[in-house]
Amino acid sequence: MSATNRASSRSLRTASWIAIGGLAGLLLTEAAFHVRDGSAFPNLHLYTSDARFGLRLTPSSSQSLAQPGKRITTLRVNSQGFRGDEWPKPPDTTTAGGAILLVGDAAAFGIGVEQGETAAAILAKKTRRTVLNAGVPTYGPQEYLALTEELLRAQHPSTVVVFVNEADDWTERNQPSRDRVEVRDGWAVAKTAPADPLPQLPGRSWLLQHSHALQEIQRRAGIVPVDRPNLDVTATRSQLVRFLDDPPAARGISEHQIAGTIASAAQKRVEADEEFTATMHTLFRDVTAKAMLEMQAARDQNQPGDVIRSKDSKGDSLQVTEAGLQAGATRRNEMENRLATWVETHREDARALSLQHALADANRARDQLIALGTRVADSAPPRSPLAAFVQAMQTACKSAGADLVVVAVPMDAHGSTSDTAAARGVLTDLVNAANEAGARALDATDVLNAAGSAAFFEGTSDLAAPGHAALAQAVASVLSEPPPDARPAAGLPAGRSRVPVAEEWLLAPSIFVSGAARDHCATRSLREWLFVECDGPSGAAPWAQLESGSLETRFSESRGSSDRVTIVTPLLPGRNLDVHLHWSSAPSSGETRDLPWQTGRDAALTVRWTGNDATIALADAPPVDKKATPPRVQDAGTRDPLPTCVEGTVNAGSAGQCFASCAVDPCTEGSCTDWMGSAVCL
Repeated sequence: MSATNRASSRSLRTASWIAIGGLAGLLLTEAAFHVRDGSAFPNLHLYTSDARFGLRLTPSSSQSLAQPGKRITTLRVNSQGFRGDEWPKPPDTTTAGGAILLVGDAAAFGIGVEQGETAAAILAKKTRRTVLNAGVPTYGPQEYLALTEELLRAQHPSTVVVFVNEADDWTERNQPSRDRVEVRDGWAVAKTAPADPLPQLPGRSWLLQHSHALQEIQRRAGIVPVDRPNLDVTATRSQLVRFLDDPPAARGISEHQIAGTIASAAQKRVEADEEFTATMHTLFRDVTAKAMLEMQAARDQNQPGDVIRSKDSKGDSLQVTEAGLQAGATRRNEMENRLATWVETHREDARALSLQHALADANRARDQLIALGTRVADSAPPRSPLAAFVQAMQTACKSAGADLVVVAVPMDAHGSTSDTAAARGVLTDLVNAANEAGARALDATDVLNAAGSAAFFEGTSDLAAPGHAALAQAVASVLSEPPPDARPAAGLPAGRSRVPVAEEWLLAPSIFVSGAARDHCATRSLREWLFVECDGPSGAAPWAQLESGSLETRFSESRGSSDRVTIVTPLLPGRNLDVHLHWSSAPSSGETRDLPWQTGRDAALTVRWTGNDATIALADAPPVDKKATPPRVQDAGTRDPLPTCVEGTVNAGSAGQCFASCAVDPCTEGSCTDWMGSAVCL
């Protein structure tokens, strides 16, 4: 062998030994990290990119996962892309007692526990129902909602249970997962993670998903998987409390402000009308004394049978009739237009400027009254920042015929410090928001506290097997209870307005009601509301009660120089009305009018609908006994805009009162009516 060949052979052997040594070193390094990690990775590498959700679990994949304490669990993803066994074929439609869909992040997925230890698996055993575990680590509220909508269509579950995680769902509620994380070689990493130091080579993803040494290189480069909250519980809870510390402030206009503005606008209209009335007599000589008195009667809401006198020296008098009231209301509008024309053509007249201002004030007041008629007070913003999310979840479930259960999962067992007490309030607010939407809800703090320190893996916010078992038992108990009655959303249904306050009725136009003049009743209409006020002599002691019709009907009674009963009720197409009115016998001493109350009187106010046309009448009626229930009181615009209602009743109706819910039980009175997302006896 030549010297050249011998040298070449030695170089080859040396290179081989170096390669073997290097490979051995790599293998030893890999083995060392493999032993350190207990043959498993502490994070998932089962992700694939997804345009809508940012990422999904890779269908038909599996891995071993190491949890603190070196506990190794096996994770399997089915062909649908979710943890666990294959899902059964879904039914064609949602059926009662059907599948339960569990949605959430790592808490629902069950990181660190075996499939049979997850809340989903235990819940299936306790309820004997199919439970579909759709928990995906890194997901937040936006993904919960989108995934729920997708699976409601595909799987038709009858119940949706969503785990809302205190550790991160509050802070991630407005940030979709695709803006926070991305998939690199099967791992979920923050979008802000540094550039990858490893070259793009064939088989790279396989190596990264199996090599503990390469994962250590990436970890040292700052590329850390983020498939579940990596947090200091105490610090995170303090940040959350500070983040949500300021209570929402009331906004917009309150119910009291609306009522006050209406009263002010109505008063300005009355004052302008008084000025017009005084001016008409001097400007327009063709306006008769009778016309002036009819306009005065319409403005002052005099009633048929009243005798009124002019305020000038002539002392003209007029007995008020229903026809005269209607003529006075019409003539007032005509005179207003006539005065406006006079102002435009008599600018040199000293009276024109003051009248111009009065007309402008009156028109502004009129516009205010029109605008305020359909406005409601702005409710204070919801206490929970996740209220809108819960409402959207409930809407999606309800439209698909499914029930919703919201589970507020704490990041660990709460202690007794001020921060943890405040954070407990955050969970309570979420539960209240769910109940207000008509969903069942659970603050899981107490059940996890009862499970003790073993409920969570030490030093993490991950639920351990005892925590999953406790949650499953609590959810099963909640599922055995009926859902709460949904509380109506703020505002009014289309076509409805607030109940008018007293000042508005001062300017409302009169309408014809058969028999009203005989019973000395003034009748007015404003928007969809009817106003009937009947005035009897002192001592007539009138009362009224609802026999059938809308429970929004309100009554008020007054005593004085005349005994008066007032009825305010909505005129709703198709909703007939029967109100019984009664006047006891009144003493005849000093009474000069021959009126029916002197011998006692019973009458019926009726509304009958033919299509969209209403026939309103007052007629004789046989006596009835007065009901033991107290009369419904007409709202005067000074109520609490958000009354607290006892269990089984909800705040609804244009009068903002508490009415019985008929979401579950039938109405004992009134009619079950849809009202802003709730079913209420009205």
